[in-house]
Parts: sequence; structure tokens; C-alpha cells
Amino acid sequence: MSPAAPLLAYASFSVPGATLAEKAGLLRERGLALELADDGSVDAAAVLGLGVPVACVQAFRMHDAHPLHADPAVREEARRVVLSALELAARVGCPRVLTVCGFGPPGVERPFEAALGFFASLAAPARALGLRLLVEPLSPRRAGAFTRPAEVRDLLRALASPDVFGAALDTGHMLDGGLDPAAELSAWDGLLEEVQLKGPLSAAPGPELPLRRWLSAPGAPPALLAVEHREVIGRERFDEVVAGVLDALTVGAEAAPVATGAPAAG
Repeated sequence: MSPAAPLLAYASFSVPGATLAEKAGLLRERGLALELADDGSVDAAAVLGLGVPVACVQAFRMHDAHPLHADPAVREEARRVVLSALELAARVGCPRVLTVCGFGPPGVERPFEAALGFFASLAAPARALGLRLLVEPLSPRRAGAFTRPAEVRDLLRALASPDVFGAALDTGHMLDGGLDPAAELSAWDGLLEEVQLKGPLSAAPGPELPLRRWLSAPGAPPALLAVEHREVIGRERFDEVVAGVLDALTVGAEAAPVATGAPAAG
């Protein structure tokens, strides 16, 4: 385990509840942070009133607008999406924004060069706000490029701006891509900032997953752990998931407790 305790967050669309306020109540009661999906309708003032720290803002509209899209206008829209997420993060006191390179088959001839130019253009705006941009590889089920963690690592090294850019790895995407999360986490260095915990096919992480083995890998846990899934769950299952993650973090008597209450600085 890393010497510093990770912050534990839960993705806003994965927490049970009809409203963001209801979801935040569950997180607040359990001392968890929020990973906030920016779908373009988020009210920053309302988020500030939730009483829950925002550990990460997801540039959620990149599902539709991303730098590997075939349409140049959509690629430009992707830049506005990330800038909007950066602005939201700054307003709600969040230190990082989560991004991806693309969804579906790449619509550009040279995906690596396209992604490199796109993210390089965002370094200055992020730096000016004192925020970090995380890049997450997806699985081959979701994308046709940047589906292996090593590809994102190469991108981050080419960007050569570790003060701005870092990586987020999702255990569900790794499982769906036939990768061993423990091996992939062990291969990373200081560029890895977030690990998203998820089962295969976007299921909530359950007791059948070797969370403890994953989180005791040399590269994990990083500054932020976030539970994210598309599976719809109720409060009882939510508590089971949280308890399982907290138990997995307790590796040995001297393990540091999970941090709660305020987001860790990037």
C-alpha cells in the first residue's frame, strides 16, 4: 500500500437515490467523497451545498464528443466539454477532471497524434486553474484505440507535463479487455492517480473479485479510489460494496485508514 491513505469516492450515477441531494446524503453518512459526472446540467452552487467533497469531475459528455471523432466540429466540441468540466471542478473545489481519448472505432487516421494534440492544448487551461487532467483507457468493448493502460502511459509521457496529467485505471475495463488488474497496477509509477473499482460488464464490485490483491499491488492504491458501475443497486447492496472496498484496503495491521472528508490534492 502507499504510505498515504487514498480518498474513497463513489460515482454520482452509481449511488442509489432519486436526486443528487439524496445520493450525497448516503455519501455524507458514510464519510465518502463524490465523483461527479458533468452531463452539462450540474448546478455548481447546489453541489457546494451538498456537504460532500468532490474528489473528481468526470467529463461525461465525452461519450459523444471526443478527440478521435471523425467530425472536426465534434472534436472541437470535445475540447469545450473538457474546458467546461475544468470550470465546474474549479467552482466546486475539486482537484481533478477525468477524461478519455474516445469511444467506438477511431474516426481519425492517427489516433495517438490526435489525442496528443488534443490534450496538449488543454495543459495550459488546466494549469492556470491549478487542476489535473486524468486520462482513462477503456476496454475493447467500448473503444477501438487507447484500450490498454500502456497506450495511455505512452501518451502521458509524450505530453511531458506530469504537473497536469495523470492516469486513471478502471478494473472493469481491464477485466473486459482480458487484463489482470493487479499486473497492470503493478506496472505503473507516479503517473497513476486514480483507480476505479468495477466488475466486468459494468457490474458493481462484489465479493467474487480479488479487491485486496488488486489494491495491495505495488502501484495501488493511488491518491483516489472511486467505485463506479452501471449496475443499478439499492442501499443494502451499496453498503455491501462500500464495506467490501474498505475491507480490501485493510491489508495488515499497519495499513493506513482510508481518508475521508476532504479530497486529496492531485
